[in-house]
Amino acid sequence: MNQVSLHGRLTKDLEIRTSKGGKLVAKFFLAVDSRIKDAQGNFTTDFIPCVLFGKRAETARSYLRKGSEITGTGMIHTGKYNGQDGKTHYTFDVWINDFDFCGSKKTDSNAEPLPPAAAEMGQQIQDDDIPF
Repeated sequence: MNQVSLHGRLTKDLEIRTSKGGKLVAKFFLAVDSRIKDAQGNFTTDFIPCVLFGKRAETARSYLRKGSEITGTGMIHTGKYNGQDGKTHYTFDVWINDFDFCGSKKTDSNAEPLPPAAAEMGQQIQDDDIPF
């Protein structure tokens, strides 16, 4: 079974794209505290690449910002590509299929506006790449 459960904070604002079929895709890194300690005895942090699709990406675009705390469940998706160096490179992402907001809502009156819609950014993703 391929199931992942994460709890952490976004390391930066979402990267939003649109598939050729018009569905939103949101990518981000989630900083997740580890139970492993470094040489100084401090707990380490893992930075997990995550992806949201469709309605979940739309919700995330409206509410999630750098520092937002969420819990999410999903699955690990792996891939590979041949780099310009001729070597095969392997990738992984966590495709989040459900998430919940955690922590307190920030009341920052100086908050930056929402990022532009992906269609305005001119970025495209193949619908075949969207699992939901």
